[in-house]
Amino acid sequence: MIRSAEDIWNSSTTVRGTLGAEYLDALGVPEECEAVRFSLRAENSPAETMGLLPSVVFAFQNSAGIIGLTQHFIDPDTSDRVRRVVIGTPEKGIWLARPLTHSDDFPFLGKLCIAEGLERTIELTHKVDLPCAAVISQNGVSCLTFPQGVSELVIDDAQLSPERLEAIRSAMQSKAYLVSSLQEASSE
Repeated sequence: MIRSAEDIWNSSTTVRGTLGAEYLDALGVPEECEAVRFSLRAENSPAETMGLLPSVVFAFQNSAGIIGLTQHFIDPDTSDRVRRVVIGTPEKGIWLARPLTHSDDFPFLGKLCIAEGLERTIELTHKVDLPCAAVISQNGVSCLTFPQGVSELVIDDAQLSPERLEAIRSAMQSKAYLVSSLQEASSE
């Protein structure tokens, strides 16, 4: 039986105090991250070779809610990832490393950094003073809608051609978003 992204998410629990917390710690993700959950015994196809394994589940969302996941299956002895599975359509959403809320230590000012891939997004979360969101591919950024309150996108341009950045800038400006590159933002 193929389960939906929402079913997998709803059957998962908080990561705090689990093997998943060790995995997240190694990645640099705080275990209180709201867009990550843990499943103690998840189906890992092909079941005959790997059986049931614990997994960490990263939720990709858009305005409709959770639309896709990346599920990282973890070796229970080492806490290392043994396999990653994509479920649903995460390419149509974003994964937020931390919520877009205002707090005394982290005010949200409408800027959102967009990076390709979870690992790069996590890395940038520790380097830039902006909330960061992961996308599966920056090729699809111009098709996305972003959470309320986002007015400017700061695109991680480390591995992006100037032509692709300009295409994203043009497409997003037609949706009333300001667009800058991470390189441009860091030189300000």
